[in-house]
Amino acid sequence: MSSTDQAVQLRLPNLLQNWPLKRTLNPHHTPISTASISWFKSFTPIPPLILSSFTPFNLPLFASLVYPNVSAEHLRIGCDMMFAMLLFDEVSDWQGEEDVRRRGGIIKDVLRDPHDLRPEGEDVLGRIFQRLVPNTFSNSISSHSDPSFWSRALSISSPSASRSYINSLETYIDSVVVEASDRSSHRLRTIEEYLSLRRRTIGVKPCFDLLFFDTNIDLDQPEMKDSLKNPMVESLVDIAVDMIILTNDILSYNVEHSRNEDAHNIITVTIRERRCSIQQALDHVGEWYHRLQQQFLVLFNDLSSLSTSIHLEPEIKEFIQGIGNFITGNIAWHFETERYFGKHGLEVQNHKTITLLPRKTTPTPSHL
Repeated sequence: MSSTDQAVQLRLPNLLQNWPLKRTLNPHHTPISTASISWFKSFTPIPPLILSSFTPFNLPLFASLVYPNVSAEHLRIGCDMMFAMLLFDEVSDWQGEEDVRRRGGIIKDVLRDPHDLRPEGEDVLGRIFQRLVPNTFSNSISSHSDPSFWSRALSISSPSASRSYINSLETYIDSVVVEASDRSSHRLRTIEEYLSLRRRTIGVKPCFDLLFFDTNIDLDQPEMKDSLKNPMVESLVDIAVDMIILTNDILSYNVEHSRNEDAHNIITVTIRERRCSIQQALDHVGEWYHRLQQQFLVLFNDLSSLSTSIHLEPEIKEFIQGIGNFITGNIAWHFETERYFGKHGLEVQNHKTITLLPRKTTPTPSHL
């Protein structure tokens, strides 16, 4: 750590400036949070160090902020999914390409064949994504008394909604394998190359797909397909993904930089490509974010308007509102969790100033 690092003050962009959607917490947050945390802690052999590292994330809070209007049952699926996805993501950060591919393959198998028995002693990820046990009195498979998020999801989602989720999650898994390959080969991507991969590694599309799980709607119906394929809807989704990427990379940069985990971050890529300082990169990406925000709001307002000439199914209008809520909740969570700013998140959200953290000399390896 240098004395220069100690003294560097950074200004964060105001990501909520001119943003009309307000933070809302799902009313089922407290009981569902308790149940989901208990469920995750029940799995073995997740080492205590891994379990303790998850505490600052407060993933049930994240789910309750990005899914503020869903039912208690739907929220429980969202909370459990966040734990399952983050475990894969966190462990993958310190593994090579083949190990990540192997673990991702287990998850894919579970999603595609949710009723098949898993091998004895299989990776804990398989059991988190599918908690099914043999029925003692027959050869059939029965759900565990506290099933996996995927078991819960299948109980309320339509086949088309679950297929869409599987496709999105598999795309995410494959991209994490590519990220591991980049890490091993020390590949340095350009901004465009980075975004091409980051749009998949961010894992937002599966989270968006979950918005359809509470309605049991058929995404294969021609009217639904037409609505989802509407160019304005597709553009809104794409812009939202980029906004969430920039939000995460801006607000997580300080912690990731201090832990030598910032290679896959738009701030790092911008510093390298534009040959600029951290502050200049933050300013540049912040301006970029606000351009995207303006584009999003134009589409959001047009598509949400009752007077719009574009025909959209009611479920798609709810989906669009859900994406807007997701953007708001994601920003709020970054300041309310202790993962990025410790206990000072709300203060940072107010004054937008942080001190550059000292950089560790060696990374911390995975313990799973």
